Amino acid sequence: MCDNLQGIHDPLYFSVFFRSTVTEIDKGLWVDSKRMYMPYLVDTDGKFVGKAKINEQTKTITFPSGARTSFGYLSTDKDADAWYGVEITKIYFEEAQYRSEYQFEVLKSRNRSMANVRKGIRCTLNPDNLSFIYKWVKPFLDEDDFPIRSLSGKRRYYVIVDGELYHIVTG
Repeated sequence: MCDNLQGIHDPLYFSVFFRSTVTEIDKGLWVDSKRMYMPYLVDTDGKFVGKAKINEQTKTITFPSGARTSFGYLSTDKDADAWYGVEITKIYFEEAQYRSEYQFEVLKSRNRSMANVRKGIRCTLNPDNLSFIYKWVKPFLDEDDFPIRSLSGKRRYYVIVDGELYHIVTG
């Protein structure tokens, strides 16, 4: 959630956190996010600043600049289709091992924006060798599927050429 703060100064910034169900959003992520982001939304008297507001119905937080962060569910491939036509500056997949490759690809195609902020996708996950995402993280895991410490914190770039996934580690 802290990474998301990098874009809140830009009125064109729009980010989305995805979970599998509305219940997962309501019971944890939404509550924690409101608590964390509140100091960026209000003045010392507790009044919203600029364009800042919280919309409980749409699960959207608007920052003083007009930058927005939404929280959406992504349970089926059809849920991903609802995002066609949307430009998302930053995409956050919570528990990415539960997403299908179709969902990931559809939302990856939405990762574009006029915001003057680095675009990107961030994922949290527990590696599951039955998930498509496993092939993305396997090079960074040891033989027992635990992270290789020397690769921790390194930036990773991925390229797909002719359907084949390649990765580069930097830093």
